[in-house]
Amino acid sequence: MPERMLPVSMIRPSRRDVLALASALLATAVTGPARAQGARGIVIGAGIAGLAAARALREFGAEPVILEARDRIGGRIVTDRTWADCPADLGASWLHGTDENPIVPVIRNAKLKMQRTHDDDAVIRLPTGAEADGEAYSALMDLESLIDDLVADPSCQGAGSIVDAVKAADPELFAAAGPLAALALYNAVGGDWAADPSDLSACRLGDDEAYGGYDVMLPGGFDGITTHLAAGLDIRLGVTVTSIRKDGPSLVIETSAGPVEADYAIVTVPLGVLKAGTIAFEPGLPAEVTGAIERLGAGALAKTFVRFPEVFWDDSTVIQRGAESDGWFDFLNMNRVAKAPVLVSFCAGSFAREVEAMSDTDAEAAIHEVMKGLYGTSVPAPVGLRRHAWTRDPLAGLSYSYPSLATGADDRAALAARFDDRIILAGEHVSTSHPGTVHGALVSGVLQVKALFGS
Repeated sequence: MPERMLPVSMIRPSRRDVLALASALLATAVTGPARAQGARGIVIGAGIAGLAAARALREFGAEPVILEARDRIGGRIVTDRTWADCPADLGASWLHGTDENPIVPVIRNAKLKMQRTHDDDAVIRLPTGAEADGEAYSALMDLESLIDDLVADPSCQGAGSIVDAVKAADPELFAAAGPLAALALYNAVGGDWAADPSDLSACRLGDDEAYGGYDVMLPGGFDGITTHLAAGLDIRLGVTVTSIRKDGPSLVIETSAGPVEADYAIVTVPLGVLKAGTIAFEPGLPAEVTGAIERLGAGALAKTFVRFPEVFWDDSTVIQRGAESDGWFDFLNMNRVAKAPVLVSFCAGSFAREVEAMSDTDAEAAIHEVMKGLYGTSVPAPVGLRRHAWTRDPLAGLSYSYPSLATGADDRAALAARFDDRIILAGEHVSTSHPGTVHGALVSGVLQVKALFGS
């Protein structure tokens, strides 16, 4: 029989718990209580949560096997090396906060270089190309500060979306920001959560936590992390799971390569795959879990690397564009990171879905037009583009999860709960403290295995 779901207070890890994870991730032998000695543990998905879960299973003495539908590991961590001078991380690419972050020891153990980025080193331009003046810039900063305060305010109950909350709190400030209001919302919440601010719950935005320290990128490619974590693990690529069925004391996992028997299953597929229902559970998942899957938002962040024949843009880390008619807000200057004439466009929410639906040719042309508006008609045409449409990828279905207007206070905890004695979920969408992040997914993979064995 499925076990009673754990209360929310038992789901959220302490900082001490999180810091203890690094040793488990780097272990190469059984270092914890061997409660699962010789057990067959199947991990579904070879993203960072799945790799972390497999390592945790091994720590408990189990014999983990990872089943991955793709022909590669990494999930939403993938580095395109088409351009030798500028590896393109088409999915995850930032480590947010270096202080006490459990992924930092993994990066150091893998001997990967970290490079700090400075989001505050930004130039803000209007669609005409004119740089925002002091008054406009001050209005933008004031509006972003107001949004930050509202996100951190626990008294927001019933406030609806963050847009509703902002307009109610200071309608004059919102109006004063003019064409930069949409950019302020993108900077403060929309870009972080890969969603339209009008669909972000004002009351749920403050549920996550943040590490201190710096934001960093890995110039050599974020896939160095997953390559390191995958070493020595039994990973079966190109194997699609269609159902997980309880059969007496065992599980039968139906796959494209035939049925697999297991003692435990750790399901680390993205929220978008769970929403699509492409994996059947027999018996079905509890109502609390299926409801949470339905209510959490499926975020869209269109990330487009565009190469030009030369650098013509501002010598700042970030170039932003205040606009009301579209979502071309944000461009990262890779000349600062890789000394290459490459810009990375970031778009979020419904506009990101429009961008992902464009052909490569149309996306190139659209970004070229934006650049001509900012820097003049002599701007050269792009010479290359790299991207991945995560929302149109059936093995992802989204970029990462976000707290929609329908999301409840306990929804992520319901996903993290030990609702069954043999099956458990893991991934960024399951993290109650760091959702939507690589480190949240990594921590989830380990903590969920520990919860499965009652540790």
